[in-house]
Amino acid sequence: MYESLIRMYMKLYEVKPDKNDFANWEVFKTKEFLNGNDEIKTDFYLKSVDFNYNYEKQFCFIENYLIYAHSQIFHVALPWPSTSHS
Repeated sequence: MYESLIRMYMKLYEVKPDKNDFANWEVFKTKEFLNGNDEIKTDFYLKSVDFNYNYEKQFCFIENYLIYAHSQIFHVALPWPSTSHS
């Protein structure tokens, strides 16, 4: 009984993947990608990689990953919000 209600609710508020949202892996589930030829699929791949590269480029890898991981392991307070490195 609950399963049918859940399915009905999910159908009511179903979200379709956007073919222009390359931040989301579901872009590869769109009809345009699935039914596309090799040229279209390559275009999707390149746009997805380009989006992720530009997104990651905005952040310092050492600050965001290594220092954060170190703080979690050794329970050290982080120097943020200050970003000065003297």
